[in-house]
Amino acid sequence: LALQENGLTEASALLRMLGVVDSVTTELDYRLDGRISTSLRGGLHRYRSLAGSELGDGWTAGLTLTYQLAGGASPCLVSAGAAWERNAVVDQLPADVRSRFTTDVGAAALVPETYHDIGLSIHMGRGMLRDDFPQVANPRWFSDFWIGYTEPGNGLAVAARTGLGISLLGGDEFGLTAGYDDRLNRTAGSGPGFELQVYYRNYFGR
Repeated sequence: LALQENGLTEASALLRMLGVVDSVTTELDYRLDGRISTSLRGGLHRYRSLAGSELGDGWTAGLTLTYQLAGGASPCLVSAGAAWERNAVVDQLPADVRSRFTTDVGAAALVPETYHDIGLSIHMGRGMLRDDFPQVANPRWFSDFWIGYTEPGNGLAVAARTGLGISLLGGDEFGLTAGYDDRLNRTAGSGPGFELQVYYRNYFGR
C-alpha cells in the first residue's frame, strides 16, 4: 500500500507540468517460479493544479507478467502488460490554470477521461544508478524499451529510457538519464514526453 501527496503525474504531458496527483495504490506481486512473476495493481487518485485547484479524480488498474532472462547484477527482464485509467474531469479549468493558456482550453486537455495501453517491454542493465552502496564497479547503466498500443491514440506507441552512471573520484557518481514516452500523449493537443537529467552525487562520511 502506497500513499502519495503532491506527486509528479504521468497522466499527460501538460498535467506533468501544470499539476500534481494525490493517490493511494496497492500492488500484489506473485512469483510463479524462479523466472516468471506477475504483478496486479490498482489505485484511486485525485489530480490538482499546482495551486491546489481540483482537476479530476478517478481510478487506475494494471497487470504485468514478467520473465527473467538473466538476474544478479546484470538483469534482463521481458514483460507483457496492460494498464487502464478512468477519470471524472471538472467541467471547466480553474482560473490559475486557464491563465497559463492564450486560447480557450478544456480540462480534458490536461486530464484524460479514459486511457488504456497494452504492450511488451524489455529491461537490461548493470548495477543500479544512485545506489548508496553500489554492488558493481564502473560503469553502471540501464536501458528500458516499451512498445504497444494506446487508446486514445488508436495506434502504435513506444517508450524508451536509458541511463549511465560512473564514479569519478571513487566515492561519488556522475550520471545521465534520458527518455522518450508516447504514453504521455493521452489528451487532445498534447504530445509525447521527453526527459533529460544530469546529476552528481558525492557520498560523504564513508
